[in-house]
Amino acid sequence: MVAFNILWKLCAIGLSATATSSDVAQEQPKKESFLSRFFGKKEEAKTQPVEVQERDNTDGKEDIETGEPPRYSVEWHLLPKPENRAALRSFLPRSLSRKVPEDCNEPIGPKLEKQIRNYFSLYGVEWFLLPEPESRAALRKALPSDIAKDVPEDCNKRMWCGLEEYIFKFFKIYATGWYLLPEPESRAALRYVLPRSLAKYVPEDCNEPIDPEVENEIREFFSKTFQKQRKNIEFLGGHMF
Repeated sequence: MVAFNILWKLCAIGLSATATSSDVAQEQPKKESFLSRFFGKKEEAKTQPVEVQERDNTDGKEDIETGEPPRYSVEWHLLPKPENRAALRSFLPRSLSRKVPEDCNEPIGPKLEKQIRNYFSLYGVEWFLLPEPESRAALRKALPSDIAKDVPEDCNKRMWCGLEEYIFKFFKIYATGWYLLPEPESRAALRYVLPRSLAKYVPEDCNEPIDPEVENEIREFFSKTFQKQRKNIEFLGGHMF
């Protein structure tokens, strides 16, 4: 019931959940809650340009021209190149990454590749809601503090279904906008949920704006994880409305 009341208030405000970080950056929070931080007023953020390290092949057009799969997709991570192999090992949990050869010239076996593909198919809302220690710890770090405080640290403790539903809708609708807010909590969470190969281009200081090209890559990454179609996972703990 709480989740539906919150969603009703969000609809009444009439703001788009797809606001860009530059739009939201002009709003100043009045309260300490997630909703007030997302929709309240904020002082104008600093707009000084920030130098971003030069990156190779980050433009989507270049991917099309080279015939490579979309950046950060499972096929991209499995390419036998140094950058891709490093990104794959940093993205996977330790139980899987330790099985992946550091040398990109060493092939990944069929069995391991299947495990990697299964992991990618779960990564997103469903993975965060799994009743596993790693998933629960990651979920608490990935959420705004006023939502995370209601998530039990012990992964064996079930979340009440209303909270689970609200978390799912947060990731599906509001996560990208919240992660891109120029606030310390949002910036820290953003750097945490991104793969290292992308997080390194995000300034730690939330007053430093994110380069537009980097922001586009972040949005693309989230579109391939949090905003994908929800899959039915029978072994998922808790009630998934």
